[in-house]
Amino acid sequence: MEIIVVFLIFLLFYWNIFVILRQKYCNMEYIFSKLKVRVLEHLADGEQHKEAPAGLTDAQYSVALSELKACDMVKVNVDEVGEVISSQIKTKGRAALDNWKSLEKAMFNHILEEKELTKYSYEILVYFKKNTGKLKNIFEGEKTNHEFVEIVKSLLKSKLLDYRRSGDFGYYTPDKGLQVLDDIEYLLDKERATWYKSMTMENTHDSVTNNIIHLDPKRRKNMMKSIITTCNNGYYKDENGKPYNLEDVMNAYALFLGDDKFNDYSSLVKKSGEFENKELINEMIPIFYNIVPDVISFLEEIDGISNNPEIVKVAADYVNNRKISKQSSRSDLWKVLNKYGLYKPSYSNWCNYINKDI
Repeated sequence: MEIIVVFLIFLLFYWNIFVILRQKYCNMEYIFSKLKVRVLEHLADGEQHKEAPAGLTDAQYSVALSELKACDMVKVNVDEVGEVISSQIKTKGRAALDNWKSLEKAMFNHILEEKELTKYSYEILVYFKKNTGKLKNIFEGEKTNHEFVEIVKSLLKSKLLDYRRSGDFGYYTPDKGLQVLDDIEYLLDKERATWYKSMTMENTHDSVTNNIIHLDPKRRKNMMKSIITTCNNGYYKDENGKPYNLEDVMNAYALFLGDDKFNDYSSLVKKSGEFENKELINEMIPIFYNIVPDVISFLEEIDGISNNPEIVKVAADYVNNRKISKQSSRSDLWKVLNKYGLYKPSYSNWCNYINKDI
């Protein structure tokens, strides 16, 4: 017991170091900004470009290219006075942009689910924000006319869409629908800002810490399990008392232990002796919003539980805490658990229990 207490004190000691140093460097410029993402998108076709993308001045373009070049993401040729002659995206830049697009898509889908919308209902609101008029199936080839009308009926019922009978008559997006669109864009910007900040922390790793302490790789697994446990119990909080999520905590320890494996979730799965079945992990990741530590935490919690209703209760808690997608919590999750022998009763049995708790 004393050993466990000492180890927890050790973890919290280094967490406090992280908080102090993070405050010291909180004013550093983001390595990845909206500006740089915009430039990478501009260069994404792989061709050589000279002109700045629309909305950016030549000065902004030049600065962004200089910083991206320092990260080995673009090739830039300049003349004798420093003017850009040509620029082209490199493999590392393309990989960073692909990662961003995948992450942005996941963030967007998560926000839509919170707003109880689908991508189709969202696109209808956007369309009728710009175009007042008659119904038109804008998903022809994807949705039948009947399916399209059903989505419109749902939006009308929730008053996110309306019909104007005089003047500029036709279907349009009213104030309530416009507010929802604004909310979605605000939440997406907030998530983007978090990602930009995480990229800053990752890229300033060497300059901030210079590897204060090295972790024995043989002890990594036990330390990870302890961090997951302490994080789930709310040990790590900001100055306002709000708990940090597991991803932030893992990144913090990666930063101050000089061990990138902490925020390399794929490596976390591969190195964990308790979860050798990579196929199981890979099939569960989408159900958990692509957050690997949450998958591992869930599997640890249900490990050894023989009472089937208790397994469902754990899953329901993850749904209610927005760690498991509600849409995937029934059929998708049951199929994976049943396939790997983690939950053997029928699908109807699973639904009977989980519907009571979410």
